[in-house]
Amino acid sequence: MSAIGIVGAGTAGLAAAALYARAGHDVQVLERAPNPGPVGAGLLLQPTGIGVLRRLGVLDEVAAGAARVSEVVGTTVGGRRFMDLAYAGLGEEVHGLGVHRGALFTALRGAAARAGAALLPGVEIVRRQDRTLIDAGGARYGPYDRIVGADGARSAMRRFLPVRARIHDHRWGALWGIFPDAAGSFDGRLDQYFDGASRMVGFLPTGAGAVSIFWSVRLDRIDAVRTAGVGAFRADLLSLAPVAEPVLGGLTSMEQLMPASYRQVSLPAWHDGTLVLVGDAAHALSPQLGQGANLALMDAAALVDAESLDAFEAARRAQARFYGFGARALNVVFQNDLDLAAWPRDRLMGPVSRMPWVRRRALEVLAGIAAGPFASIKT
Repeated sequence: MSAIGIVGAGTAGLAAAALYARAGHDVQVLERAPNPGPVGAGLLLQPTGIGVLRRLGVLDEVAAGAARVSEVVGTTVGGRRFMDLAYAGLGEEVHGLGVHRGALFTALRGAAARAGAALLPGVEIVRRQDRTLIDAGGARYGPYDRIVGADGARSAMRRFLPVRARIHDHRWGALWGIFPDAAGSFDGRLDQYFDGASRMVGFLPTGAGAVSIFWSVRLDRIDAVRTAGVGAFRADLLSLAPVAEPVLGGLTSMEQLMPASYRQVSLPAWHDGTLVLVGDAAHALSPQLGQGANLALMDAAALVDAESLDAFEAARRAQARFYGFGARALNVVFQNDLDLAAWPRDRLMGPVSRMPWVRRRALEVLAGIAAGPFASIKT
């Protein structure tokens, strides 16, 4: 039995904690927040992430409060549907799950606790001494045989690696909120509406008759959008997606919309000695490909299975690099002040994606099983 210290009680950290504890290890999860909980709106679990939840034994629990997503659709303000990806192209039973982060957090936390992992909240790690971690109050934790940094895109554990991270903070982010969708206007699909590259709104069903709304916005414009008020925001959104009118009846205050910012992170190495980074701490990316939680879950499973940290990194790096590159490339045509950048997207993406090989490859990328331009992983 080994002593495992995991810093961060997010998706990667809790999944790794559950799997390590089930394998018989002594696991502690050190979490900075005094009252750990989910941050953010809904997310789309892909078949890869769903597979890890099945292994953890929590898929039924998560699925019960989630929404089955069968397709991802993108439509321009003029009505041109340039993206229409149905998971069924990969198999009749293949699908995604739209889930609230709270439901995923609750399920993973429960799995970790049942397996015997200990969650220690209110612990802010500021120093590392080989196998020991030290918090802001001077308390020591460990020694650990393995330390897992799973503390997200703004990881504090990253600084303990002897390598330099490449970090890019995106100028664009989003305002998001969760609203009732009694009419089921967006059942079964992730629906996105675009006007050039500078205006976009997405609707993700997240279970329990609710839908998550994501409004693309430059971070330096968020205050202005809030100040303009509900009426202006509703009018702007409905000019892009009139179908959302029934859902927007639930929007009565701009306080219901929370800001989200995005960071891209790449590292030349993810581990050193006993320390290894996973999930966003190792390879954060923008949400253009909707893979953050899925990559985190896959990292957790691969880490516990790997015979060494070298083997873990070798198993996961190619896929993380591929999706990181793809997310950066898509930022140009999906979140950009230059609307002209969206021209090839709107006019070429649809016809090209109807070519059989291209369509299947696009579905593999969506489903999270791509590992390179032409490579795929087995699930």
